[in-house]
Amino acid sequence: MDAVDNALLKVLLVEDDEDDYVIIRDLLSEMGRFELEWVTDYDPALEAIEREEHDVYLLDYHLGERSGLELLREALRKGCKGPIILLTGQGDRELDLEAMQAGAADYLVKGQIDAPLLERSIRYAFARTLRILGESERRFRSLVQNGSDIITVLDAGGTIYYESPSIERLLGYRPEDLVGQNAFDYVHPDDLERVRSIFGEITKRSGAIGPVEVRFRHADGSWRYLEWIGKNLLEDPTVKGIVANSRDVTERKEAEEKLREVREAERARLARDLHDEALQDLTYALAEVQLGQATSREPDLARRLERAAGALMRAGQRLYSAIHDLRLGGHREQTLAELFEWIVKLNRQSSPEREIELSVEGLLPSLSKEAEVELLRIVREALANVRRHSKSRHARISVGASEDKLWAEVSDDGRGFDPAEANGGVGIMGMRERAGALGGELEITSEPGEGTTVRFELDLRKDREEPEEIRILLVEDHASLRQAVASLFDREPGFTVVGQAGSLAEARAMLDRVDVAIVDLDLPDGYGGDLIEEMRDANPHAMALVLSAYFDRADMARAVEAGAAGVLHKSVGIDEIVKAVRRLRAGESLMPLEEVVELLRFAGSHRKQEQEAHQAIAELTPREKEVLRALADGLGGQEIADQLNISLSTERNHMASIMAKLGVHSRLQALVFALRHGVVNMR
Repeated sequence: MDAVDNALLKVLLVEDDEDDYVIIRDLLSEMGRFELEWVTDYDPALEAIEREEHDVYLLDYHLGERSGLELLREALRKGCKGPIILLTGQGDRELDLEAMQAGAADYLVKGQIDAPLLERSIRYAFARTLRILGESERRFRSLVQNGSDIITVLDAGGTIYYESPSIERLLGYRPEDLVGQNAFDYVHPDDLERVRSIFGEITKRSGAIGPVEVRFRHADGSWRYLEWIGKNLLEDPTVKGIVANSRDVTERKEAEEKLREVREAERARLARDLHDEALQDLTYALAEVQLGQATSREPDLARRLERAAGALMRAGQRLYSAIHDLRLGGHREQTLAELFEWIVKLNRQSSPEREIELSVEGLLPSLSKEAEVELLRIVREALANVRRHSKSRHARISVGASEDKLWAEVSDDGRGFDPAEANGGVGIMGMRERAGALGGELEITSEPGEGTTVRFELDLRKDREEPEEIRILLVEDHASLRQAVASLFDREPGFTVVGQAGSLAEARAMLDRVDVAIVDLDLPDGYGGDLIEEMRDANPHAMALVLSAYFDRADMARAVEAGAAGVLHKSVGIDEIVKAVRRLRAGESLMPLEEVVELLRFAGSHRKQEQEAHQAIAELTPREKEVLRALADGLGGQEIADQLNISLSTERNHMASIMAKLGVHSRLQALVFALRHGVVNMR
């Protein structure tokens, strides 16, 4: 603190009242060691703040039509890192709180200011800024350089001109290996056309697109699944590119594929067993009953055997349909249109007396295999009803798709029925349940003597999947806030609070079976961000939402680096927390790509400065570092000379050499440089 006490500080005063300016000027003159600049208007003040030439800013609350509070918020939004102190003519507790929440370092009432109070406020605010400066910059660099996601900037043609260092950990390439290369050269050939099309769409419009899955070649030649979101910032003069944020989802894809293979193998086994055993036994039983019917000379027994044969035939047809239903999941290489042709072929074989026509209109979309199977089951059940009940001569299956809709329709020219009088059987209920599971609608129309039509429609623009129960873990040391949030989640459908913790130690025992953790960063036994990494190790699909009482960008960066999906201030309403969790589970991002871009800008603008700083530090001699450490201890020139047993002129020569090597112009600037880059520590 002594070094700050002795430093010459540059102060910017924004004050439209000349009398108040004179008072502040005189107070600062009494103390010395302050250099004051005065501006009277909002816009010139904002320009002066953006130049970053001052150590501390004093803002009058009243600035004509606009307020100092507005200027404070605008300055912080534009990245002002210096401490800002708000001045007002009268005390107002609400204004005081509002100023501190907005980011003010202090709040002073003009009529109560004296020289010691003003000096203490200025120097305390500046000292606090110095303490957090080095850590903040290290955290920002760490976010970009060591983040869990890959950040890439490409030109409109797909050429890479920035690649984050995380590419080496995830895909085996050094960033410089890929810069200047075209990203499409590393995309799997089967994905290339689709990815080129999506990338072309990004270049034509603003906003984000994604997430998109793509296979990307690893440095070892293998293929990795990446899930990426792209944003067009070609018109942004500081970026001039497409920013892509990617994460490796290969393990998730491999697990899904293994699960699918296990399910398909089980389905195939069941179908084979039913065909080779149950169906054969049923066929034998039917043949024996029919033989008994043909040879029986008792009319009553013959009628009973005829009914039994009919029941066995119906059971055989249903069993045969079930076998084919089980085999549906095994047709991995067939298109949806080919699967419909296969269903029609089977029904023509089982109902040769009926003419069955298939019509496919348009290009059918690519659905998941599970969705394809459910759609085919709806059509198969509709055809089964035609076969069992319609007594029709003709049936028609029409399948088609437009840009926003998929439909499948089964119609016949049979006897029909009155829907108002009919009770829905198991088959119709099953079709409706499957239609609902797909997010579509099923409509059945019929009239006696006019046939029946079953039509399924799916809106391709909507995702109507029923939300799964979201399991919430609350980690917050303030019990009242934690319980209030828990109560709100308990009242909301689709949520269940599976655990509450007031410390890291308590939370670590609750990380299993969590979908979203809401975490306070400032916990009694440590930093909440450490818990996020542990949770993601235990459950890679879990998400973390951070609550913070302060919007310190360094803490935000550190939390996101640990894996947080979003950051909310504790002052937001509790209902906003619920909305944020819903957005996360819906796949939306709470951290817009603009935030990533800001970090890229930071990294780009500071990368060269960092290199030069490290080179400058390497040039410092051991004696010069001793001079800097003495300066950090608050010693003046003569005191440094005495402590190091050198003359005052030698001390001045050392200081001149230090300032020349570091590219600074004052002792204070040299001290700030040394603190920022870890050459010295303030005691």
